[in-house]
Amino acid sequence: MSNNLSRYPSIPCDDDCDADEMSLTATYQGKYGSAIQFTIGGKFAVISPNQLRDIVKTIEARLTNNPGFCATDSTKERCVKPKPEKH
Repeated sequence: MSNNLSRYPSIPCDDDCDADEMSLTATYQGKYGSAIQFTIGGKFAVISPNQLRDIVKTIEARLTNNPGFCATDSTKERCVKPKPEKH
């Protein structure tokens, strides 16, 4: 099961790069539950609900310019692994 949610055309790049559009699709992934598929340029990644919650918090921190989330900051990259949903 899946449902296409949104499409995001890329913003123009400063160096004339050929950026791809991104789309979001709601999916159901068995033990991982209600997942989200990110598709960019025909390639996709599916993330679990806990990963999605983390990405939303990370994007919010970036948009509000929290320390450690700006392009000029140096932050240790984290790896957020999927966790099965508890039923």
